[in-house]
Amino acid sequence: MGLYLIYGLGGFFNNIAVENIVGFKFLLTGNLMLKQNYYLAFAVFVGCNVDLATCAGVLYAHSILAPSTLFVKIVGSIFGVAVGFVVGKEGPMVHMGACIANLLGQGASTKYHLTWTWLRYFKNDRDRRDLITCGAAAGVAAAFRSPVGGVLFALEEAASWSLSLSLILTFDQ
Repeated sequence: MGLYLIYGLGGFFNNIAVENIVGFKFLLTGNLMLKQNYYLAFAVFVGCNVDLATCAGVLYAHSILAPSTLFVKIVGSIFGVAVGFVVGKEGPMVHMGACIANLLGQGASTKYHLTWTWLRYFKNDRDRRDLITCGAAAGVAAAFRSPVGGVLFALEEAASWSLSLSLILTFDQ
């Protein structure tokens, strides 16, 4: 439940950031157009989009579930959606949910000096996998504004994992 709350707030602030950036861009260009400065409005619009696209494009991270990847996903998806790229925020939000769950499942990050001793009990592979699945499900729920969809996603992942494991054990014999 706490993971859904954390991620719901993250999705909310992600939407607010995109709406504010896009609103500022259109307010700036709209005011220039009202003053009959069409070429300058176009240049400012293109300039804002190039700046945002450059910021989104230069960000990268090395690990798939690291805290730095989480930061890059958040900032990159905000800028990418604000530019107007034909990308949705749904895929990155699912990945961000998995990153948050991984961070919690590790008991935090020693590299970034963030540690919570009570989370060390989730250090085994099974609990970590389940927690990452729940994080991705929280991302699905926040991205599509569908809590039931997030639960169904988690059930599907759990079912596919157990089906894969049973097939592996069947063919292994």
